[in-house]
Amino acid sequence: MKKLKKSSICLLLVLLIVGSLSACGKKEELPESNTSTDSIPQGNEVHKDVITIGIDNEPNSYHPYNATSTSGDKVFDFIYDRLVYTSFDGSFSPRLADSWESSDDGKIIKFHLNPNVKWHDGEPFTAQDMVFAAHVGTAPESTVTRRSYFSALDGTDDSGVCNDFEKLGVVAVDDHTLEYHFKNPMAESTFLSIDAQRYYPIPYHILKDVPMSEMEKSEYWQHPIGTGAFIFDNMISGESITVLANKDYFLGTPNVERVVFKPMSTANYSAALMSGELDCVIDDVPLSDLSLLESTPGIVAESRPSMKYTYMTINCEKEYFKDVRVRKAFSMAINRSEIINQGLYGNGILAVSPLNPDNPYFNKDIAVDPYNPNEAKKLLEEAGWDFDREITFVSYNTNVAREAATLIIQQNLADIGVKVKIQMVDWPTLIVMAREGQSDLSILGGAGSLDPDDSRVLMQPNGAQNFCNFTDSRYYELAQRGRNALTTEEKMEIYKEYQQLLYDEPTYIWLYHDNAAPVYKDTIQNIPADDFIHLNFKAHEWTFTE
Repeated sequence: MKKLKKSSICLLLVLLIVGSLSACGKKEELPESNTSTDSIPQGNEVHKDVITIGIDNEPNSYHPYNATSTSGDKVFDFIYDRLVYTSFDGSFSPRLADSWESSDDGKIIKFHLNPNVKWHDGEPFTAQDMVFAAHVGTAPESTVTRRSYFSALDGTDDSGVCNDFEKLGVVAVDDHTLEYHFKNPMAESTFLSIDAQRYYPIPYHILKDVPMSEMEKSEYWQHPIGTGAFIFDNMISGESITVLANKDYFLGTPNVERVVFKPMSTANYSAALMSGELDCVIDDVPLSDLSLLESTPGIVAESRPSMKYTYMTINCEKEYFKDVRVRKAFSMAINRSEIINQGLYGNGILAVSPLNPDNPYFNKDIAVDPYNPNEAKKLLEEAGWDFDREITFVSYNTNVAREAATLIIQQNLADIGVKVKIQMVDWPTLIVMAREGQSDLSILGGAGSLDPDDSRVLMQPNGAQNFCNFTDSRYYELAQRGRNALTTEEKMEIYKEYQQLLYDEPTYIWLYHDNAAPVYKDTIQNIPADDFIHLNFKAHEWTFTE
């Protein structure tokens, strides 16, 4: 297997698991962020009027609990806030919360909120706003996609639904003290790096009288407010999203007046950066363009390690995919090395699970490339596959690497006799089709995390992010056990078994872990590019030399 260019990610992960499970009952130490700024020497800083940022897709909604992908989080991070800031090395630092601690039994985490936080309309932010956000996320009549992030809380069922808010494990002790109560002991690092990363505040004072069944449709989401460093200004679908500096931001006024996000195909990023149309790309530029950008004066570009993963979904609702031999055959037919070489230009490693091979929780017993087309064809024949059947692979062309992977997979499957028709759609349509079982195959991915709990939401039967539409509960039950385990040794054993199941009886077909490649002008300083993998951008601290 090709290894990541920076092996330091392995050390960071080891340090994380050694320290992450010992926090119960202790005051959280707030480490200084070791964020890499990748900036040119400081000096001659200026206040910028506007910067433009490239993103591959615009949010499907500005309702943060109804987002269909992390594309929305890239914009949300500028407008809203979260309880803590997560750095690349797995450390946490204050954001909405000044400090936090866990109970001795690991079943309560208490947050002490910053008393200076205000909503963009000037109203004080309080613990009640986070309680209300949890109500929106868990109400049975709410239309949300991220309900599973609440499923560890007292008062919710396994899907994250709460039928009685009086029993919901989110408590406003007072205006600036917030508690989360869990059904089972929860490792602090797991909660902070997984669930809490999706907990955005919602203004109780504005939306408290909106019925939960009408929340998604509220006109409020056309012009939402937050507590973040930037204030939503306007959106022109397919063209731009504009946010304005929050002069009263509690962590400091941004050094730029206006940020304009420009949705565009990733294939256009490099030309837009070199022409000056874009100042920054917080997604990843096509890795085929990386060497060109690295040699371009005035641009900072580097391939960086990440925890990301890309996978192919198989619609397990279809009768012809219920035989595990068919799904194993599809996995064995795919030449992942060819995808990495042609689609990623070598900037990645093949995937056999959602965990990067450098993750200490990775099951080394499955660290073998599954590629074996001859055996794949035999398995299909044994399973009685109809070689006259044509299946549909739904993909999209705003991500160059995934478009290349789609074409390579089509040819790989053709090589074992499977007829595949590609249907190109836009990103929001792809998500809907995969979720509603309107495709045979599709290609998606995740941002990943230092914590192995990240992929659990993909495994939940009937969950909004179960893009393979399978109902076998074994995968989710194992992931839940891993999440609830409090010792490193117990987690290791459970996640080893979890990955073995994913390998032996695949539903998702794991393809590759691609390196991250955010790119920006060298006139932007103090930019925490390494932290982008956690969808944390700290844009209020960016500085500019021109």
